[in-house]
Amino acid sequence: MKEIKVDIYADEIKERQLIGIDGKSQKWIYIGILIVPLHKKLELFNQLMIRRCGSPNPNNWALCTNECDFHSKNGIEIHYNELRSQSIYFIAKRWTQYFIQDTDNTYFYMLGIETTKINDDFFGNASGPERYERMYNRFFRMAVLKSLKSYFHDYEKITVRKIFHDKADIENNDTFPWHICKVLPAKDEKIFIENEEILFIDSDHEKSNDKNSHFIQYADLLLGLFFNSFHGESKHKNVIELSEIIFPLTDRLVNYPGNRNSSYKYFRRLEIDFFPKYIITSEDTLENESKRYDSLYKKREIKFTKKDQGFLFEEFN
Repeated sequence: MKEIKVDIYADEIKERQLIGIDGKSQKWIYIGILIVPLHKKLELFNQLMIRRCGSPNPNNWALCTNECDFHSKNGIEIHYNELRSQSIYFIAKRWTQYFIQDTDNTYFYMLGIETTKINDDFFGNASGPERYERMYNRFFRMAVLKSLKSYFHDYEKITVRKIFHDKADIENNDTFPWHICKVLPAKDEKIFIENEEILFIDSDHEKSNDKNSHFIQYADLLLGLFFNSFHGESKHKNVIELSEIIFPLTDRLVNYPGNRNSSYKYFRRLEIDFFPKYIITSEDTLENESKRYDSLYKKREIKFTKKDQGFLFEEFN
């Protein structure tokens, strides 16, 4: 049996407002899924650490000791929302450059959900944080399932060893921590999940004392930069520069998602989906897998701020 084993790292961006090209207000939430095949995990970790350290001669992370001056200087948490910090920015830039050049180790999926197209009644009699948690639980399951089935379609068995999630309020939800681990394998016979609950860890590796925090930071950075590509929220030069680095790939992911011959080699490795294509009029669309997939779409306006040019709006049809 052809089997692959993976760990999953997840992060979120809660509801954010956006004015669409039609002038109407939209609300979006985003889920970022970093899937790390276990046979690639050490290599990806080493590549991230080499670029975190920033030593002029980082040929082998294992040969660079913790006493290295670059280690102590660059052992900080990488967070998209903190890119104004120059020390964080320089590491994030090296990670972004690695991401755009990597053609083998990084498997990343982003799902954007336009909540203004979905009736609140579909999530029961809930409002505020409870409404968000119910919504997030359902779409988190959808994001994990879609990415696993897309990227590892050729495998007969997909084993998820552990699911890590950045520490968040939703870890206190009565359902979310265990729900996906129980429900997902029941929905798809190819998928197995070994841990019984999602593992919530602090993204700061100094606080968690866990190497897995570095992967959470990597997922946070990628999710934030892709988010900014579509919302164009940040005018800060650091964020703009990193958004520009990933722009060629963002363009291809939304306009040529099925290109098997791209030099970026993103097919079945990197993907961006948005949901729903149309206003949801039936709860069945949320429950039925084939109908959910039919409601996904990829082409969407890309917005980001060019250096010294104010806001640039790029629309691709």
